[in-house]
Formats: sequence, C-alpha cells, structure tokens
Amino acid sequence: MKKGFTFKNKHSDCYGITMQSKSRPILPEMKTYTYDAPLYDGVYDFSQANAANRAFFQNRTITVIMQITASDLAAMEEKVSQIAVWLTGRGVLIFDDMPLVKWRACVRNMIDFVPERSGTKAVLSVTFDTEPFSECVFDTETGIELDTPIELDTEIPLNISYGYTYENVNDMIGFFNVGTWTARPVFKFTGTNGGLTKIGIYTTSGEGLVYECYTPKSPIIFNFENQTVKDAAGNNLSAYTQGDFPEFKPGLTYISLSCANDSGECEAALEIIYAPKYIYNFEWGRNND
Repeated sequence: MKKGFTFKNKHSDCYGITMQSKSRPILPEMKTYTYDAPLYDGVYDFSQANAANRAFFQNRTITVIMQITASDLAAMEEKVSQIAVWLTGRGVLIFDDMPLVKWRACVRNMIDFVPERSGTKAVLSVTFDTEPFSECVFDTETGIELDTPIELDTEIPLNISYGYTYENVNDMIGFFNVGTWTARPVFKFTGTNGGLTKIGIYTTSGEGLVYECYTPKSPIIFNFENQTVKDAAGNNLSAYTQGDFPEFKPGLTYISLSCANDSGECEAALEIIYAPKYIYNFEWGRNND
C-alpha cells in the first residue's frame, strides 16, 4: 500500500511523497438506463439495449492519500506548489504495484492540504478521474521495452507483433484479444502489388464494414477506436466506407477479409496494432478457451 505512482512521466518519489493509502475500485460504475413501471415489480433495465448489445461504464475514481515532509513551512509551501503543477492536466497514471497497466487520468478535485508539525509535514488527498478500464503499457507495434517489469513466468512472447502481422491476407484470419475487456484496434492494410481500391472487414456474426474507392491507395488505416479510415498522409477516407466498426471481445474472433486493386481481387499485408485493455490488472491471455 505504501508504493508510489508515476503520473505524466514523473514518479511520486521525485517530490518526496510517501503513500499512506489508496482507494482503487476493482470495477467501474455501469451506466444504467431503467424505466420504473407502476404495475411492474422491479424496473425495466435497458442498459444493454444498444447497437453494441452490452453495458457501458462511467469513468473510474481513484483516491490516494500522500504524506510529504519539509524542513519548514516555507519549504513545504514550495514543495506543495510543485506538486500542484505536476498534478495539473491529463496524463498517464501508473501505480508501482500494477506496473504493466496504465490509466489515462486527470485530477478531478481540489487537493486537500493539511499541514502538521509547524508545517514540516502535510497530508494530501488526491482523487484521479480515470477511464473505465486500464490499458497495457505496451502494444503490438512498439513491443516490450527492456526495462518493463515482467515476471519470468509470464507467458508473453518476445515478439508480440508476430501474431498480429500478416504478409498476405484475402481470407479468414483469427484475431486473439489477450485483454479482459473489448478491443478496438487499428488495422493497417498495405498493398503487396500497388494501391488498394477495396477492403472488406467482417466478423462471423456479420458485423463489419467495406471501403471502396476507385483511386488506388496504400496503406489504408482503419482506426476502430476513433472510427476513421485514413491514408498514409492522414487524409480522411471515411466517405468511401460503409458499415459499422465492430469491437472484439476477449478471446478469439474470426474475421473475414477481402482486398482488391484496380485489376481485381488481390492480397495485402496487414498489421494489427492495439494495446489490450483490462477490467482491472494485467492478465495476459486469460481468455484463451
């Protein structure tokens, strides 16, 4: 409980902070949509009555209690001012006891500052507003950095991009989401023989989308999180796209892919870029059955 945290690439040790406690809920609050009918026991729950057929969640609130010390009141005021600057704005939050996941967060409340012992000690209460789910500190594109604190018995391949890179696709592939929450990755298609004019992406349940443009382009980048389609220069190609961007549940999802250029059907290279998301802490490939 006394371990620290990193926020905006700076560790709490830089400010002489000692962690006293933290409140970190293991689940975010679900968004609820209910109707209370007068002649019905209970309520009608429409929380999952949406196009995704699942519930959605509120941001998570994480509170930390910190202690700082200084030689006198003037030094304490200076240190508190530095901490206030550090905690201003949005950034990435990583706890020492959960080093493989990050939270996109900002401080949501006024920081309570209670000086003690003639100003040589103070206790700060800070509440972070974070996204509902944590995210892996590495992704399939950048891979694992050498100083990443991974336990030796963790079953993570050294080259994690291997299972998400395809040299030639124009058929069915299997996308394995190793997180414990849904994934919305980036699909980057590169023509192996010139530009592409058509790409189809469909799951076995029928969800998906198709891109079609008479002008050959390569690469073509589908961002499922932002629901955009762009070329290498960043030009928006969404006007040439029809359908819906599916999200992928934890575990294995089979995806049907089709590619074409101005000569007809063709193969293309595909790179899938994503960072697994987690309901709470890092669990590599728990959903493998």
